[in-house]
Amino acid sequence: MRFGGLVALNDVSLSIDKGAVLAVIGPNGAGKSTLFNVVTGVYRPTSGRVTFDGAEITGRPSYEVVDRGIARTFQSSRLFSDLSVLDNVIIGMHTRTRTGVLTALFRPGASRREMAACVEKAETLLKLGSGDLFEQRYRPAGTLAQADRRRLEIARALASQPKLLLLDEPSVGMDDTET
Repeated sequence: MRFGGLVALNDVSLSIDKGAVLAVIGPNGAGKSTLFNVVTGVYRPTSGRVTFDGAEITGRPSYEVVDRGIARTFQSSRLFSDLSVLDNVIIGMHTRTRTGVLTALFRPGASRREMAACVEKAETLLKLGSGDLFEQRYRPAGTLAQADRRRLEIARALASQPKLLLLDEPSVGMDDTET
């Protein structure tokens, strides 16, 4: 991946086994976020290709990458600040839901049942891990402390039930006791 004369990624080859945990470690400017951006369709690579789960996803739009099962977080939180903590997690489920506007109009019972299931799954995710996100589920996400924002972003990414989860600087803004 090149940005003008700057080579951010060169000759990268990465294979991850199912269930594996892998860390991409390097100093600032080493290309870690650029790698995540290429994999998730934020950037189109200047050369090479990205394959996932047997399919080429090089340059595919981010929503297609998410549909294929890749979720990520970013270095700085990208939450919907005015929406509740609970709603932010539910938004992460959008690729796994079936109902839409037409279902809500013509089959409102099915739409309500699916939404109730989404709320239940979101609340379960908010109960996981440390912190008290579940107790704060009705608060606007923008009012959370930085550590809770990071946890919320991870919960939202997990809500999409990813096959691959990319966490970009997951402990930014957290102290040693919060990580």
